[in-house]
Amino acid sequence: MVRRLANFVNDKYPKITSLLDLKKERTSLQWINYLNNSGIRTRRIITQKDTGMTYEQNTPIANFFSMMYEDLLRYSDMREEWEKDKWDIRNLKTKYGLLYNESKANYYLDFSVIKNVTIRNAFKEYCKLRLLSRNNFTVSTALDYLRYIRRFANFINMIEPEWDDFKHLKRKHIIKYLEFMNDYATSVVNQSRKAYQTSC
Repeated sequence: MVRRLANFVNDKYPKITSLLDLKKERTSLQWINYLNNSGIRTRRIITQKDTGMTYEQNTPIANFFSMMYEDLLRYSDMREEWEKDKWDIRNLKTKYGLLYNESKANYYLDFSVIKNVTIRNAFKEYCKLRLLSRNNFTVSTALDYLRYIRRFANFINMIEPEWDDFKHLKRKHIIKYLEFMNDYATSVVNQSRKAYQTSC
């Protein structure tokens, strides 16, 4: 994989000095096109044993550029972990003794999913203080909070793009959000049913 990636970079970007000089999303698509043109499979069908549902995902080689890019970015970013938008929980464990479930493959708290930068930074500060206080707030709790806060914050950002806080939040915003989540849940259920029926 490394040799193939090196050939791709040398062919497409012979003058760069680091993978980090490239735009990740754009280059990742070019990498996948390069693999497809070379006759290498970039998608595979996965079937869940318990439900029998099938879904499609990238093959490991298709994800290889993104993985290498992320690793390089992580090792070259010398900022304090709290300053980053994506916290490596392993680094927080080493420096601050924070515990997390090591059997899980996800080692990150990725705050970049919150689109509004001011709200993102406020939530990062909240998580930092709660994690350091160790008062019934674990990394797993932070991951759960992030999952729900992201949806809410991004929805409010979509309907009130000028807001940098929730001080003017009204009942009508909550009702709109509940309607949005109801529509979202219904569409997920319908997609799951279609996928299940297709796999039967």
